[in-house]
Amino acid sequence: MQYKNIICLTVLTWTTMLILGVTCTEKGAFENEKTLKQLYETYKDGQISECKYNGKRVYSACLNAYDAGSVIYDKDGKQIGRCNYAWGKEVDSICKQLTDNEVIYRVKDNIWGLPAVDKYGLGGDNSLRTSPLPPFEGGMRTSVIARSVATKQSACAKRLLHIRSQ
Repeated sequence: MQYKNIICLTVLTWTTMLILGVTCTEKGAFENEKTLKQLYETYKDGQISECKYNGKRVYSACLNAYDAGSVIYDKDGKQIGRCNYAWGKEVDSICKQLTDNEVIYRVKDNIWGLPAVDKYGLGGDNSLRTSPLPPFEGGMRTSVIARSVATKQSACAKRLLHIRSQ
């Protein structure tokens, strides 16, 4: 009888702890939330990626514009590099050393023709918002070809070639 009471008490204790753990956990909280919200305010019409640099988490962000390049930020939101491949500009060495890249935010209807992403719900009710850029007009067909400059680098640190044809 005493053995059954101990088992019941143990099961009840673990169940209570599990319920409290699930219900008391803050919903929507994620690592570096403040930094990501700051980046979102600047790049809400672009793309933000989580990457690794020397084993540490960093963020690569770029605007939804041709030849805009990207900026690398540390976990505190401090700029630590620039990756602008347009017009043959030199890029910071960090750009070619980024690994484990994952897009965590991308505006809808972007110039890359890729699907919208909002992994952490940075956009809130405006999540997966449409880009403010107007569509191309004038009877010309426009396509975008993304060519990777290095094997492992952020999606923003890719050179975009704008090809026009009739």
